[in-house]
Amino acid sequence: MNSGFGFQQLIELCQRTHQEMQSRAGRSVDTFLVVRNWLFGWYIVEYEQNGADRAEYGRRFLVTLSKRLQEIGIRGSSPTRLKLYRAFYQQHRGIGPTVSDQLAMLLPFEGQPGIRPTASDESLSGLAETPHLPEDISNQLIKHFSLGWSHYVALLSIDNADERRFYEIEAELEEKRCGDGGAFSELDKVNMQMEKMGSSPSGERKVESGK
Repeated sequence: MNSGFGFQQLIELCQRTHQEMQSRAGRSVDTFLVVRNWLFGWYIVEYEQNGADRAEYGRRFLVTLSKRLQEIGIRGSSPTRLKLYRAFYQQHRGIGPTVSDQLAMLLPFEGQPGIRPTASDESLSGLAETPHLPEDISNQLIKHFSLGWSHYVALLSIDNADERRFYEIEAELEEKRCGDGGAFSELDKVNMQMEKMGSSPSGERKVESGK
């Protein structure tokens, strides 16, 4: 990643992302919250791996980041929440290459023609230097997420990827049938059924749907 991407740029990028997601949300507040949280998770992971000054913060990084974000009025930025965003991104990082490739094409680039940066080197640094988050990026991410944030939090409790995907598909189908709130009710219903049986489809654990 570009050596210029440091902690202050991370703060500014989170602030700009938060503000722009709010302004675009309209009636789809929860959808944009999911997108914002995935982006926050991406920023955190990339900074932890490649941030220019990451060594200065060490194990106190998330606590320090949380304090700074709360100081500028970003709600939902406690250390616990930031860990959730990081875990959420890591569970859904498979969409990262698609998003980063699109981002690389949207950002100004003065290098060799035909050679574009990726999320692992320059694209996040370039994003930090742009005045606005490209709308195409948020639109691309929206296509990947059809559930509300509380649903994804419930799914984060499932370690087994196949089992998690099973419940995610079930929740998506239920939400299409019942609308908002139906998916979470479906997770609760599945929990009750699995608890009676003493197992989940994989025989390992049930979904924890607590907030």
